[in-house]
Order: sequence, then structure tokens, then C-alpha cells
Amino acid sequence: NDLALWLSTHPMVKEGSVLHPSLPSHPSHENAKKYFRSGCFGSVFCFEIKGKDADDELARGSSFISNLQMCANLANVGD
Repeated sequence: NDLALWLSTHPMVKEGSVLHPSLPSHPSHENAKKYFRSGCFGSVFCFEIKGKDADDELARGSSFISNLQMCANLANVGD
């Protein structure tokens, strides 16, 4: 919850791109509050990194993923 909130205000993250049910901006936020335990919204979220253009965003995103140390990079959770 705190990480999603922090990312949603980070200057290098595209505005409005953070998706996590703990955020009021998430389309299922009200359902999440209803069906999940209090304060437990899960650990899966997504966001977009800002760049000057699409190529810069790709380079910055690739660098970010390559430098992750304590998170799992999952392309598809449903496999």
C-alpha cells in the first residue's frame, strides 16, 4: 500500500500509471475495500516509468528491471 502510494507521487513515474487496489484511483478500489481484509490489498501492482520518448522509456524500464534486487519480475502471474 505504501509503495504504491509512494510510486504514484514519484517524479520518474508517469502520472496515473500506478495500478494497485489500495489506491482510490483504482477502478476496483471500493470492491477491494469490501472483499479484502482491512489494509491487505495484495503485493501485485504495475506502473510506467517516464522518459523523454518511447525509446527512453524502454531504456529506463529495462535498466530498472535489470537492477531489481528484492522483487520478482513476473511477466505473467497467471501462467
